[in-house]
Amino acid sequence: MKKKATILVVLLVLTCLISTASAGQAGNNLVGYVRQSNGAPARGVIMTIGSYSTGTGDNGYYRFSSLQPREYVVTISPPGKLSRSYKVSVTGNPTQKNFTIDW
Repeated sequence: MKKKATILVVLLVLTCLISTASAGQAGNNLVGYVRQSNGAPARGVIMTIGSYSTGTGDNGYYRFSSLQPREYVVTISPPGKLSRSYKVSVTGNPTQKNFTIDW
């Protein structure tokens, strides 16, 4: 009986360790605001990292989820304007990077 209890405790500890390690690999978020040069929110801007895209909301907010810590190229495509790309380092959770559209 004591041996079964010990095995059960070991399995429980291993399950907790595996769950914690998996949760740590969920990734980081890259968040921020896109503003116009006058400070107004830039609505409807398409933000792209590789094959993933998101749009800014009414307040200019954007969010990318589940990113691994490293450097990314973020392409900003405002409606009716040329796209521009910027390097962004994702280092924490969340990483905040704000942009101003002044072109």
